[in-house]
Amino acid sequence: MSEEALAWLKELLSGTGISYAFGLWLEEPVPDPYWVGEKEEDPPESEDGLQECSILLTGTGTSLYRLEQDRERIRTLHESRGILKNGSGVALFYDGSFPVPVDQPGLQRLQVNLLLKEWRI
Repeated sequence: MSEEALAWLKELLSGTGISYAFGLWLEEPVPDPYWVGEKEEDPPESEDGLQECSILLTGTGTSLYRLEQDRERIRTLHESRGILKNGSGVALFYDGSFPVPVDQPGLQRLQVNLLLKEWRI
């Protein structure tokens, strides 16, 4: 997955008011809730230039209700499409969610699964 596609995803999430970082949250203060993304790519890129990537967003906060509100905003991005500056096409698909057990009192976690497709030229 290209850096441009990951930047496009960050822009989409930020546009909905989601506090998001890829890999690790590094900013202070830490918002409540905040979301961290990671990716898992399907190898290799297909003949037509398609590269599929599973995006796992993990939200952490003090309220499961607020995490669910964010999840709903993320869900509205289903089937978002765009053309990147490098000419590649991208599409984002919502692929479900589930609560993640946390062993720290007062914290809640929710995972949202997305599928990001990029057609490179």
